[in-house]
Amino acid sequence: MSGLKTTAYTPKAPVLLYKSNGEVRPFGYGALTDAARGTALVAAVAAAVSGDEIQVGPGTYTVAGNLAKNGVNWHFAAGATVTRSTGTGAIFDDSANGANGAVNCRISGAGAFLRNGTVGAANATIMLANSASDVTMHCHSIANNNGELGTTSDAAVYQVGGKLRIVCDRITSTTTNGIWWENGEMFITVDELDCQWICYVAVPQITTWSTGAAYVTAKKIRSDYLPILQAMENAEARSWIFATEIISHGVGNDGGMAIASEAAGKLYVVCEKVGTTNGGAGTNQPTVAVIAGELWLTAQKCSSSDYGAVICTGGTHVIDVAHFEDTLWGATTKKLIEVTGGTVDLRAGKIIGGSGASGVTVSGTGTLNLLSGKITTNAAKLDLTRSAGTLNVATGVAYDPAKTSGTITQLGPIYGVTPGATGLALLDDATAAAARTTLGILNPSTQILANQVFS
Repeated sequence: MSGLKTTAYTPKAPVLLYKSNGEVRPFGYGALTDAARGTALVAAVAAAVSGDEIQVGPGTYTVAGNLAKNGVNWHFAAGATVTRSTGTGAIFDDSANGANGAVNCRISGAGAFLRNGTVGAANATIMLANSASDVTMHCHSIANNNGELGTTSDAAVYQVGGKLRIVCDRITSTTTNGIWWENGEMFITVDELDCQWICYVAVPQITTWSTGAAYVTAKKIRSDYLPILQAMENAEARSWIFATEIISHGVGNDGGMAIASEAAGKLYVVCEKVGTTNGGAGTNQPTVAVIAGELWLTAQKCSSSDYGAVICTGGTHVIDVAHFEDTLWGATTKKLIEVTGGTVDLRAGKIIGGSGASGVTVSGTGTLNLLSGKITTNAAKLDLTRSAGTLNVATGVAYDPAKTSGTITQLGPIYGVTPGATGLALLDDATAAAARTTLGILNPSTQILANQVFS
């Protein structure tokens, strides 16, 4: 394959085919219409062979077929917009609806790509399905306007195999998903991921997933419904999300969640802020909902304006958030952190409940290991509540002992160690001096091991 151009270049003809032997072939069009300009793209790719590169100048191009071809590179100048509104398949497509085989190519420049048309996963904007495909893409935007709101299989970027690398300014959808990942290796870096439905869907199947993983980096991930959904049936499947902000506008009866883990896979999320703006018309919609699998969440702030910050009903999860807060609740049954099933290891800085919110609640078969944090709730609300399940609270967690309900297990500062009488004495300011003298801690040369202190 020929090398990519490193500087922006606007060809004198709308479409130029650079042959690997040095020949340059222009492709013009007869009429000044989007369809006529699109015909030039289709003619150029039909004439191209592996090692060639097609350069596309500014303008609007409407195509009716696939532009992906093995070994053929593309460069789109700023101002070039390619739209597909008919037929079955994506604009760049290696599936049976497109190249029908492995595609290795690079797409560079600042082009904009839009897929309109009918409902269906096949009508993505970018489709990668072949396990041997390897596509790198740099562009301005990727958009998809197919489908009906709530049709979960449509997406701007759809990957079920191969290796895909995308760097762009925006990935958007009006009635569909932004990114759909099932298999292969995905690396996407985008400034803005903005969708009316779900921004990122991870759905590797038990029988088809192999060894791939998805890595998505974004400054802003925003959805009217649900930004991040982990629905990976294969327990070994993995996704990583790195973002500055993940926000849900909570539109619709089921809207309001920002992150949901509802199947067996592993989802890793690192971001500055996770939150919702209005909570939607539905009920019981927390900012983070974990039903199954594994969620590893690290954030500076997690806030909610509907039901709560975190609800866990199953799975095993690790959540590390500096600041939980919600001050907009009005209902009296809301809980900031609620665990009714599964296990959550929670490290927090501040846990601040709203006017109608309880702090931390454990019930059912849930297990919550609260390893750090300061809980502040309304005077009429409880900081810690356990009606069933297990609530382990590490020494150092700040809460009002008078605002608790149910049995709470006190853990020492070393996770998983329950203090005995000697260990509790060490942690009690009133008896600390005597305990330390008894154990010889005042002697700098004396080393007290954790299993001795917390025996």
